[in-house]
Amino acid sequence: MENMGYYEPDDCFICKNGRHLDLSSHYTSHAKDGTERKISVYRCEDCSGCPYRAACCKAKDSEKRKEIFVCWEFQNLRKNAYHNITTEEGKLLRCNRSILGMGEAHSFACKSLLWQK
Repeated sequence: MENMGYYEPDDCFICKNGRHLDLSSHYTSHAKDGTERKISVYRCEDCSGCPYRAACCKAKDSEKRKEIFVCWEFQNLRKNAYHNITTEEGKLLRCNRSILGMGEAHSFACKSLLWQK
């Protein structure tokens, strides 16, 4: 999905070869913990003769078309998380976490050097 463009007005994906993967169905997935996820299934109109088929479609059967299963709720959460870590505040928080993580080891090393003297 990351290597395909999403065209919102038609609710479809467009592959590297310019073919449309149109919305074909919806279903609800039930996890063991009881949560439900709404999945949208997008299917290519025709993959025959596509030069990118081997890299794009994992199905061994040459008659099968490319399918993408998308949970839009998960995609929105992922987008928000990426946005949060790329803001100035997010960058600062990530930097501070890495310093704090290293700081404990660094602090221990400094203390052990002091005790050796």
